[in-house]
Amino acid sequence: MKWKFVLKIADLLRWIWKDEIVFDENGMQWVLELDGIDDRSVLIKLLDFKTESAETCDRCGKQFKRLVKIPEYIAKYTLDKTEFEESTEDVVFMIDSKNETIDVEELLYQASHLDDPFVIKCPDCEKSDENNIENNDDFDTL
Repeated sequence: MKWKFVLKIADLLRWIWKDEIVFDENGMQWVLELDGIDDRSVLIKLLDFKTESAETCDRCGKQFKRLVKIPEYIAKYTLDKTEFEESTEDVVFMIDSKNETIDVEELLYQASHLDDPFVIKCPDCEKSDENNIENNDDFDTL
């Protein structure tokens, strides 16, 4: 997946207010809540993110589409990243100070990969694994 979403946030920085963007296009759905923290940073909440990801099953090699659903992902955009350097819990991105914009592409990319399984299995292999577990088959065959 590759996207390009650049948002002008000059008003959020100047008047410290809130805004919301709803997106439903090209197989992606999400709500973006933008909240001006101060004149140097913005808090972004990505809500109800849904998309499909083209995958290849690690078990059988079959290609399939996997539904990706992330209920919430929070990040901060700032003009001065040093403000948040000590905080290990915050996801921080930079504001383009020249254009007073944020590029939410990396935020969407990171959120879409939060739900990535360690082993990617197509629905048929998932179902096969469930049947093996129900039948108490040897777990080494999973």
